Amino acid sequence: MAGSGPRDSAAVDFVPFPPASETVPSPDGRWILEISVAPRARDGRATGTMSHDGAMAWQRTLRPPVRPRFAVVADDGAAALFGCWNNIPDDVSIEVLDPEGAPRLRLDQAAIERAVGVSVGAMAHAVRHGVWLDRVPRMQGGQVLLGAAGRALVLDLRDGVLRAVE
Repeated sequence: MAGSGPRDSAAVDFVPFPPASETVPSPDGRWILEISVAPRARDGRATGTMSHDGAMAWQRTLRPPVRPRFAVVADDGAAALFGCWNNIPDDVSIEVLDPEGAPRLRLDQAAIERAVGVSVGAMAHAVRHGVWLDRVPRMQGGQVLLGAAGRALVLDLRDGVLRAVE
């Protein structure tokens, strides 16, 4: 029967190789996160290198498998990493790193479910990126605007609160 074999499901679940590198600047351009992935990496981890005013602030292996799906950088040097490239649920859905590269905050899938008021399964209809995101995260002031399950969310990088907004 057409459309029911493993080959067909693999085509639907295909995740392309990630870009070899990505540059993510802060809104003011003073902080820049470079995300580098080993060529043809599928299950390794990316390297993040943060610079501030042209000088390296930190370099570390990033937590999400393969690489984060999205990253944003705030004007104070905090970086927020969202999801993982290969669309496999991880025990950390959002990680915020401080200006020195140390983890400041880690939110799991349950935190996202609490913020939107529905389970991951109920989010499936609205997913556009990875496992739960329905829009690309972007910085606005000290907050990240993002979305899940058709709801707008705000992550405040100063206090770590993730909340839905109307």
